[in-house]
Amino acid sequence: MKNTPKISVCMATYNGALFLREQLDSILLQLGTSDEIIVVDDGSSDTTISILEGYKDTRICIFLNPKNLGAVRTFERAIMLSTGDHIFLSDQDDVWLPGRVAHMGQVLQQPNVALVVSNYDEIDQAGNPVFRTVQLPQLTDTTATSATNKRLSIMLGKMNYFGCAMAFTRAFAQQATPFPRRTECHDIWLAILAIRFGGIAHLPEPTLARRLHGSNLSLRKRALWKKLRTRLNFCWLFFAAQVR
Repeated sequence: MKNTPKISVCMATYNGALFLREQLDSILLQLGTSDEIIVVDDGSSDTTISILEGYKDTRICIFLNPKNLGAVRTFERAIMLSTGDHIFLSDQDDVWLPGRVAHMGQVLQQPNVALVVSNYDEIDQAGNPVFRTVQLPQLTDTTATSATNKRLSIMLGKMNYFGCAMAFTRAFAQQATPFPRRTECHDIWLAILAIRFGGIAHLPEPTLARRLHGSNLSLRKRALWKKLRTRLNFCWLFFAAQVR
């Protein structure tokens, strides 16, 4: 009989008190007694830490950054502190849909799959569904596009890869960390590396409700120079993936 994979949930927190309980509750319902939630806090000044400590759940492991490192390095640290066979990334303000861990875990146990990324629903601050006038592209099955097309879609900003919708294996985590020093988007780095080695799977079903609030509530137009800088960074990540 196969052993049940240990699950590590890696969460970066920063002043996340408003929605943290709802997110943690949706995660804990899906974990076993030997699983873990690795929370790395990036200098919160609200009640985030007291909320985490208030659970008194030994599965929740809290680490504090000695200084503010930003989301990318905080997630990197959480991944490197984790001990599970399957690693799930988690934002502090979403809600996991029932069956997320089991469904994504089944995909990760398929041959040659290192990382799985799913679609997601969107909700507002009150938890109500959000319907955008401009729809983001939906992921399709992993066989739908070639590696070249996936890379092109990333460069054009048309591939819907978000860390909150990702899970990956321990072996892939060891390959992906530490992140390249110029990494601006850890989720794009993980996707690029998984594409490089042919181990990425797309799960068309939504597995979480991604909460939109504040600055991420709408699709904002960015200045051209910022878009160009991001694309140049993607090029650097493509190069970094080739030499891993």
